[in-house]
Amino acid sequence: MWLLVALDLQNCGVGNTGGKAALEMLRSNTSLEIVDLRGNQNISCDLLTQIMRQLHVNNKGVPLKVMAE
Repeated sequence: MWLLVALDLQNCGVGNTGGKAALEMLRSNTSLEIVDLRGNQNISCDLLTQIMRQLHVNNKGVPLKVMAE
């Protein structure tokens, strides 16, 4: 069985609608531990915070490495 663990969405023009979809995906697929959203400037800070919190849950509490561009 294959598990999706990482998803690279850098510079894809993702906005709040796509960010909300990514958050729902993280909630339903807890094996997903890495989502790279760098370069997508149309996602609100609040939504990015929610995504980071869910990634923290998916990573079983392991501290997350935040990379800024």
